[in-house]
This record gives sequence, C-alpha cells and structure tokens, in this order.
Amino acid sequence: MSETEFATQATHHLAPWGTNAECEMGQGVHVMQDEVWTEIVAKDNPNRALPDGESGAVVYTHLRRQSQPMIRFYSGDESHMTHAPCGCGRTYPRLPMGVYGRLDDMLLIRGANVYPSQVQRSLLSVPGTGIEFKILLERNGALDTATVRVERDPAAKMDNLAEFEIELAKQVKRRLKNDTNINFEVEVLPPNSLERAISKANRVDDRRPRLRP
Repeated sequence: MSETEFATQATHHLAPWGTNAECEMGQGVHVMQDEVWTEIVAKDNPNRALPDGESGAVVYTHLRRQSQPMIRFYSGDESHMTHAPCGCGRTYPRLPMGVYGRLDDMLLIRGANVYPSQVQRSLLSVPGTGIEFKILLERNGALDTATVRVERDPAAKMDNLAEFEIELAKQVKRRLKNDTNINFEVEVLPPNSLERAISKANRVDDRRPRLRP
C-alpha cells in the first residue's frame, strides 16, 4: 500500500487551527477559511487587499476567537491567491505556489527582487548539486555582482571532475536565469566546503556598502 504526503501550514499565533493544506491534485494549498480568514494584501499597506494573481503579503484574521483575536495578522510571508476551480472539487481558494518567500528575506539585486528560497528551489532542481549554498553579493562600481556558491552532491558520479563542475555550473546558471531573471555567477565547491549553521542557515553574504544618511 503506497502512502502520499501532503503539505499543511499553521502558525502558533493562530493555534489550534491550521490555515491551509495541500490536496491530492498537487496544485498548491487550499486556504481553509472556516476559522481563520486569509487574505493577500499590499506589502506596504495591509489594509489594501489584492486581487487574484497579484503577489503580496499573507495576513490572517480570526473569525471566532474572543480571548486574543488576531485581525489581519501580518505573517511576513509572500504569496498570491486564486479562486479558480480545483480538480479535487473543493471550493476553498488556493495559494497555487504555496508560500514562496519571506518579505524580510527579500534581496534587491540590480532592481530585481529575489528570495534565497527561490535560489534554493532552483538549485535543488539541478541534478548534481548538494544542499548547501551561499549567495555572495558585492558591488563593482555602481553595479551589483551576485554569485551563488553551491556544493556539488557527494553522491554524484563523474568521469572527469573538472568537466563535471564546469557543466554543472553552466546548468545552474541557466536555471537561475530562467527562474529569477538574474545573471548569477556560479561557483561549484567540493562537499563540506561551506560552514554549517547550528540553527537557521545564513544563505546570504551581502558585502555591498550601505548608504549612509
């Protein structure tokens, strides 16, 4: 008998209720609006709700709790919503791509917004990459430079290491350009080259000078 795992999401601020769950169709997560009302609002104005398909901040409102109500609780997550029908037959709206970034983790690179989680998903989609990576940001004159340093998979099989790393870097560079619209430089590192974090991984090394008032 085969088993299938489905994603669910909750936040302790809204306990004991979950906020969304994936169905068997695998088209994002259904937003369960019975106890907690979920909205997508403008990133700079939580009082302005956004239409379907427009990316913004996810906020939650308790519908029944009286002891400690949350009204448009700002989760810091980014997503977009759709009310398009789902093949499973459920009528809940969906976050078709789930939560795809944290607003406080967002990077601005050459005028484009990108999340470390986006980079991570791109890397994991390329066979031969390991799970550890680092984004290095520097500034050359007036231009930002962005480099992704990623470890190669220790289990990867190869006949020629140098050729393998060159081809892997090319594949990663193409994938990142396709997914983020940013031309990253890519460095492939041996396994265990990057420092391991004890708790939350620090994926960004931002060496760009800060503007002073």
